[in-house]
Amino acid sequence: MNLLDHLLGEEVKNLKSRNIEYAMRYSGIPFRKTIEQLDFSFQPSIDRNTINELLTLRFIRNKENVVFLGPPGVCKTHLSVAIAMQAIYSGIMTYYIPAIKLVRVLMEDFSEMRLNYRLSTYSK
Repeated sequence: MNLLDHLLGEEVKNLKSRNIEYAMRYSGIPFRKTIEQLDFSFQPSIDRNTINELLTLRFIRNKENVVFLGPPGVCKTHLSVAIAMQAIYSGIMTYYIPAIKLVRVLMEDFSEMRLNYRLSTYSK
């Protein structure tokens, strides 16, 4: 391998690393956890095969949604973050938002849309 190949390889590696770091910051994930860090013995009700299937990211290509439901402390956030990180490493931009915040944002946007509609109706 010559010097130019080495330098170009390092530049590509650095660029990919910067892109991943940017995507991680943009994503809004609350912490960084991978699936390897999940203690499946802590939550034996989690089906490993289902999680492994989700980690293939096929649901994204199929334009399907994934929702984790359950009481606090059952690894919903850890699973969400691990899948989001897998997507980021695969070059897919992600955005993490807790359900309560999503509902609040949607309600605010809906109210604003109604207000904008009323204002545009009266201004004609």
